Amino acid sequence: MLSIDSYGLAKRVKYIKRTIERLKPKVILEFGCGTGNNVLAHLAELFPDIGFVGVDSDCASIEYARKNHKARNLVFELPAALEHYPRFDLIIATEVIEHVEEPDCFLRYLKEQLTKDGRLILTLPNGYGPFEMASMIEGILHLTGILPIIRKVKLAVNRPRPGNTWRTDTLAISPHINFFSTREIRRLIGATGFKIAHQRPRTFLCGFGFDTLLRGQAILSYNARVADYLPQVCTSGWMFLLEKQEEMPHGVYRYQRNFYGRWRKYLNLKRWKVK
Repeated sequence: MLSIDSYGLAKRVKYIKRTIERLKPKVILEFGCGTGNNVLAHLAELFPDIGFVGVDSDCASIEYARKNHKARNLVFELPAALEHYPRFDLIIATEVIEHVEEPDCFLRYLKEQLTKDGRLILTLPNGYGPFEMASMIEGILHLTGILPIIRKVKLAVNRPRPGNTWRTDTLAISPHINFFSTREIRRLIGATGFKIAHQRPRTFLCGFGFDTLLRGQAILSYNARVADYLPQVCTSGWMFLLEKQEEMPHGVYRYQRNFYGRWRKYLNLKRWKVK
């Protein structure tokens, strides 16, 4: 059973679980599954009669997933293997779209992998929310050399607790390069042939600094619950259930980062030393 954390991992899995119970798909794809620790391994255990396929472009993460998750209804593949699979009734892309260079092409690709009535669960951070603002501060502090001092203080105050597996969600170094506002993500969803069937926020506060302050199950539970009553722009992350539009939008939409997005991308690439 997943423990409650500031990132709303348990809430995310519960959201996906309820969607699966309602839609009853036969085979589910998680694209960008990483090591499988955060989502797919839990779902395979909850739904032993459903087939799950985890796909990720990082070879090390897939190797880890194959070694550590042995459920009969669960397989892990590299993206090229998808050409041998039929279309899926449900695709999960959780915390992936903020990492890809061309998010519009990414959503169109996932749309092609769906059956006619297939659904897509898309989760992502609010690019202007508390988590990303804290991440921006962390990046600046790292690049200015102040962060090592703060880390020593943080370790003294808040030592890592056993049992949390979210830190091994992926073995790849893949910083966020997209930072969506509510308006931008809605436009992207519509322009790529999807519409929002349902949406829900995940948590209010999480990330650098907040992880030290938010301690104890009562506070963490409240942090997840209060997000449901806040404006979408105030929360740290969003969860969407998407379905296909009956008619494709006219014209070809290309996602372009604004000045803030370009600067944040540059900052993150520098902070994680990615060229």
